[in-house]
Amino acid sequence: MDAYKKMVQDGGILSKLTKFVPGFGGYLEREQRRTADKMQRDYLAQQLGVHKSKVSDITLELTNSMKLDLLSPMDEISKKLEKMTDRIRYADYGYAGFFDAVKINEAELAKIYEFDLSLVEYVQSIGESLNVIENGVDSEEEDGKLKSKIKTLHKTLTEFDNRFNDREHIITGVKE
Repeated sequence: MDAYKKMVQDGGILSKLTKFVPGFGGYLEREQRRTADKMQRDYLAQQLGVHKSKVSDITLELTNSMKLDLLSPMDEISKKLEKMTDRIRYADYGYAGFFDAVKINEAELAKIYEFDLSLVEYVQSIGESLNVIENGVDSEEEDGKLKSKIKTLHKTLTEFDNRFNDREHIITGVKE
């Protein structure tokens, strides 16, 4: 049971406030939703930062292996990761229009949580792709195969970016 519900149900101060102050319970729920949204975005940004560090390591390995033709595609990956990390980290805190509603339709909330889960899965997939690329560099895999793996990673990053756009559109009500 979350702390808010426990404090309200136990008849403590919050229970009294929600009983006497109109809208106070809704205010607490909104704040929890905002906090959860920020935690989600912080986690995604942190993981993307870890992945960007791995891209730097791979780029160094490529340089040391004289696979210079793969540096440009990896640089694109690095730039895309940095752009996405900043975008997620500095997105509007709490998406006011969505989180200000006292009552949010459970179906809408479920849809957002579904998007959130898919974003985490994309971030995990990005990490797995980087591991595959790193293993390919370590095992001196041919450039064509590595380039194909890098291209697949780029596609995954684009899909992740589009998925984050879709989430923002649903929250702001621009797209259903």
